[in-house]
Amino acid sequence: MFRQYVEVVDIEQLPIADLNCILRPWCQFAQDWGYGGFYAGNLYPYITPHPEELVMPDCFHRANYPALLMAAGLSVLTVACWGDGIKRIDGGLGLANHVRENYLTEPMCFGLTQSGNPQHPLYLPADTELKEFC
Repeated sequence: MFRQYVEVVDIEQLPIADLNCILRPWCQFAQDWGYGGFYAGNLYPYITPHPEELVMPDCFHRANYPALLMAAGLSVLTVACWGDGIKRIDGGLGLANHVRENYLTEPMCFGLTQSGNPQHPLYLPADTELKEFC
């Protein structure tokens, strides 16, 4: 059976060229945890190095919700990891909470930031253990 997990993340602060630095550790996490792959779903489908540009509703597309739901439904593990960058986006915390409450079943995270958001894995050690995101 091909096991997968989904990461629900907000990577708006990174330019497209830097996505490889995120995907490499995620591939390693998937392999270390015994998964054959992963889906990465963004809270916002628009990626920019300037989070203040992400203004609702222009930066959001309704097709994003079904995509997140599909990825979560096809996965046996969901990891929330949008980090504190979400606070710099008008309406970001509301969107994150909506997705968490309505689309994620028993989500995990890499730990919480001081303000209670799920940590982004970019700068975490490879041996970081998952915790329940309640």
